[in-house]
Amino acid sequence: MNSLNKFVLFFYLVVISILAFIIGLMPLNIISNDFIISFVKDTTKNLYATIFAFIVLAINLIIMLNLFKKENFKLGVSRYTSEGELIISNEAIKSLISKSLSDIKGLKEFKVFLKPNKDKLSVLIKAIVFPDYNIPNLVFQVQTATKTYLESIAEIPVAEVKVVVDEIASNTKLRME
Repeated sequence: MNSLNKFVLFFYLVVISILAFIIGLMPLNIISNDFIISFVKDTTKNLYATIFAFIVLAINLIIMLNLFKKENFKLGVSRYTSEGELIISNEAIKSLISKSLSDIKGLKEFKVFLKPNKDKLSVLIKAIVFPDYNIPNLVFQVQTATKTYLESIAEIPVAEVKVVVDEIASNTKLRME
């Protein structure tokens, strides 16, 4: 829900709350019936009341349209085939990326972050690499492997694969003396 929709909904709820409060006070005779009758008579002759009524009507229509508007699927990639809808979850996509990177030497650890766009998927990989490996070559291998594997196995179009080398792993070999 974007900020404009939030503002419209907030305004609408304030107006409805005020009207509900006034209607709730009517049986308690806190607000006199003469005041309400004169208010209704005055509003029938007032252009501002008509404008206000149309604004509330427009807000109602906006809220109803947003109820039926199709939301983007946030938990994965959704596509329609001739047999029905195909949904591949983000966890499944991350597993596919992990599989594609398992044979690349030079990676110690990595984390995968996904950002689905309208037509394509953007991938961010934060990696810890071993020293003594050519980092630009390693990053190119990671990008190529990720993109080709996802596009060939899952048929998910990939917009870009960003690789952030977070850290260089320290040598963990123990020396024997």
